Order: sequence, then C-alpha cells, then structure tokens
Amino acid sequence: MADPPARKGFSLSNPGAKEYLIVGGVVLVAAAAYFWWKNRQAANAATTTPTSAGTTAPDTATGLNTANWLAWVQDHNTSTTTTTTTPGSTPAGTTTAPKVITLGAATKLGALATRYKIPLWQLRDLNPGLNQEYGNFKRIPKGTKVVVSG
Repeated sequence: MADPPARKGFSLSNPGAKEYLIVGGVVLVAAAAYFWWKNRQAANAATTTPTSAGTTAPDTATGLNTANWLAWVQDHNTSTTTTTTTPGSTPAGTTTAPKVITLGAATKLGALATRYKIPLWQLRDLNPGLNQEYGNFKRIPKGTKVVVSG
C-alpha cells in the first residue's frame, strides 16, 4: 500500500506537531508582551512625583481620582448648616428668661412672627402647642400667653 499523502498547510481541526509549535509560540509571545507591559506600568507608577499634599499625582486623564472626587462631593453635599440652641440660653451658656407676651387681640402666628421680627419656624419651635392647635390660618384667641424670644 501507498503511504498517505503528506498534509500541507495549517489545520487546527486536525492538529499535529507543527500546529502545537505555532500555537505555543504565539502564547509565549503574548505572555511576554503582557508581563513586559505590566512591569512598565508598575515602574511608571513608582516614579510619579508626590504633590505638595504628600499624595501621588492623580491617575486619571481629568486629574481627579475617585477619592478626591468623593471627598469633594461629601464636602459640598449640604447647602447650609443650621445650629439649634435651646430656648432661654445664649451661646456663652448663660440663661435668660424667655419673653412671654399675652395677646391683647386674636392674632395669627404669621402676624406675630412679623411683628416681633423672628422667623415663623422659630415661633413654632418656641410654642409647639399653639402650632398644633391653631396652625397658620386660625387666629390665636385674646389672652393667650405666647413665647416670642428665647
């Protein structure tokens, strides 16, 4: 019988020694390129100069890294800050007597706040019972005692 004809060309469907050598060589070249690139990136990261704050230079094209951006967002998250003080106390810690008035006529909370030049929310805080019972639209009866300053 005659010998089978020799294969010519490259065939992954019926691999032989030639195919294994070629695929193995491609894998070796790809691995060498990967490790070379990884070591190059590590060497570049180690040579970055620190900024005046003692941190490394930003690692993004925009110049902001995630930690700096997150800190900025948290700093600017609230638009205002409010401080609350207890009625009848001053920042120095000394207490003063609250100013209490007796209404001479039926009056709304909003009108009282305007007359005594205090915010409506502060008048509500000083007089929680009045706010719940009368709200903004009902008149507070004559003779009711109202705290107008702390």
